[in-house]
Amino acid sequence: MDLADLKDPEGYKPKPSFMDMRYLNELKLIYEKEGNPVFAWIAYDYARQLINRNYDLAIPDWVFEYLDNAAKGLLKIGPGKGAFGRIAAALGMWTQGRGTALT
Repeated sequence: MDLADLKDPEGYKPKPSFMDMRYLNELKLIYEKEGNPVFAWIAYDYARQLINRNYDLAIPDWVFEYLDNAAKGLLKIGPGKGAFGRIAAALGMWTQGRGTALT
C-alpha cells in the first residue's frame, strides 16, 4: 500500500494545534483585560480560518457573547443625529484617551 492511498475516514476533522488554542485563549485574556472588542473580532476571524481548513473547532463562546451583546445594542439604534457614535458604542469601540476606537 502506498502512503498516498491512505485517506482520512469520512467526516474526520483534525483538532486544532496547541498553539492555535493558546492563541485563541490569549486573545480572550487580552479582551477581558483591555475590553477592546478588536480582540473578539481577531478571535472570530482566526477561528473561522481554522474551521474553513476543516479543523474540529467552534467559534469560542466568549466571541458569541460579544457578538450577541453588540447585536442587541445595534438593534436598539434608531436613525438620527449621533448614530455613528451609538454604533461605535454598541460595538464596544470607543476611545479612551489617545488612540482610536481600534487601539
